[in-house]
Amino acid sequence: MVLYIMPHCDRCDRYFRHHKALEQHKRDSPSHWECDDCDKDFTTQQGLKEHFAQSPDHSYCQSCDEHFDDDDELEDHLEDDHVYCRKCRRFFKHESGLEDHYLNSSMHNYCDECETDFDTPEGLKEHFVQSPDHFFCQYCDEHFDDDDELEDHFEDDHVYCRKCQRFFKHKHGLEDHYRMSNVHNYCDDCESDFDTPKGLKEHFVQSPNHFFCQYCDEHFDDDDELEDHSEDEHYYCSKCRRVFNSDYGLGQHYRQSKSHYYCGECERDFVDQHALDQHHRDASVHN
Repeated sequence: MVLYIMPHCDRCDRYFRHHKALEQHKRDSPSHWECDDCDKDFTTQQGLKEHFAQSPDHSYCQSCDEHFDDDDELEDHLEDDHVYCRKCRRFFKHESGLEDHYLNSSMHNYCDECETDFDTPEGLKEHFVQSPDHFFCQYCDEHFDDDDELEDHFEDDHVYCRKCQRFFKHKHGLEDHYRMSNVHNYCDDCESDFDTPKGLKEHFVQSPNHFFCQYCDEHFDDDDELEDHSEDEHYYCSKCRRVFNSDYGLGQHYRQSKSHYYCGECERDFVDQHALDQHHRDASVHN
């Protein structure tokens, strides 16, 4: 004779005719809260929820009483539907509390303006450098109000080409860049850069530091050498420092200008009216 032992619920001290009845009892009874995945039975619903929340085998949001397929899906839910810091796994009552946490925690590298957290301090710094919303000097770790203020800082405190947005280690490197780059029109003597080739040429013509023939694009050592060149190679009035297109144009200038005392027959210019009159009296060509 086989003795049949009826299934027993120790917690409730009840016997059941078969195991299915016992299982049904555990499912229906308020004294049993089972986790089917872990085969664990808890005395209260709160105990079961605490198990879901603490166990590494469950991806569970106890605030929403909702299960997820994996931790990534759970973390996405917590970030989307709660005020939650994923990195620190902390909840906050309000968005302001989370932002204060981002700003003050050594675990975070947070940009307050863009509301973005970066993995490393280097990532945050690179964001400041690359973002069009920030005006940041990575060498000084300093922020500025706008792009013009940042560019002024670069020019004043660094070796920097504003036009090309390039930094140089030394001033001579910047000067070499100015001289060799086809985007610059640089006067090495005056250490000045001009917007256009025409502006540079105008500087050579107007500056007292240069002795430049704009017609030949040629520099000379001093003013005397430039004057000699102008008189030899061009139709040039040294008194008025003007160049004419032809010998006829220069002669017309001499004859018509009040600055000149010119004898058209002799093609000579005199210092003043008295000298010209004296010439007319003395010159045999006029007798």
